[in-house]
Amino acid sequence: MTDQLPYHALPGEAVLKALATTPQGLTPAEAAARLSRYGPNELAAGKKISPLVLFLRQFFNLLILILMVATAVSFLLGEHLDAVVILVIVLACVVL
Repeated sequence: MTDQLPYHALPGEAVLKALATTPQGLTPAEAAARLSRYGPNELAAGKKISPLVLFLRQFFNLLILILMVATAVSFLLGEHLDAVVILVIVLACVVL
């Protein structure tokens, strides 16, 4: 890549020259050579995370933890309706 601008900001001819290609693309031999040199053009597969773990991770947010403490305090003070309302809001936030 050139030192001045990223490819998307260059004129088409400059990009073709920088990548050593033509508007018709690479020849099969050049494509095979680049494939062996650089490898396939694909993203590495990441580690799979289960939906349950994703759900549980949502509870480790500072604001969610504060609301959970507020839920516990409301329940201990006898404000059961407030505790239930806060808990429903927390669950809605976590699910979304």
